[in-house]
Amino acid sequence: MIRQGLSADARNAFVAVTRSSGIRFTTRAATGGPSDSTPATGAAPVWVRLVRSGSKFTAYKSTDGSHWTQVGTRTISMTGSVLIGLAVTAHNAAALNASAFDHVRITRAASTTRAVTVSGSASASPAAASAPGARAAGAVPWA
Repeated sequence: MIRQGLSADARNAFVAVTRSSGIRFTTRAATGGPSDSTPATGAAPVWVRLVRSGSKFTAYKSTDGSHWTQVGTRTISMTGSVLIGLAVTAHNAAALNASAFDHVRITRAASTTRAVTVSGSASASPAAASAPGARAAGAVPWA
């Protein structure tokens, strides 16, 4: 996920891997505005990539981390600093979500334009154990 800030209604771009709805590229182009979502086929475990180049955000998926298929692209104006991170949700306040991420990499382009690539593989399960190190797992609340 790449967000303009921590507020619940912040502009953002997010590539989600869901248990029942495949892969989704969800964005909010205006603070407080509606979210837009583009579905794609696929299931965990899967590689996902989110690329920002200026105000253009592009989501990709891959089964092997080498061959990428575009899920969607959106234009979102984000100024100043942005937050980049991993987000987890159960979409149910009464349920716990546990997900595992590995091979996570954030790359900043060497040019003067704001460009960043976030990629890694993700899997989700109703109950996964926490583990420190290169592979992070556990429930993380996100507004």
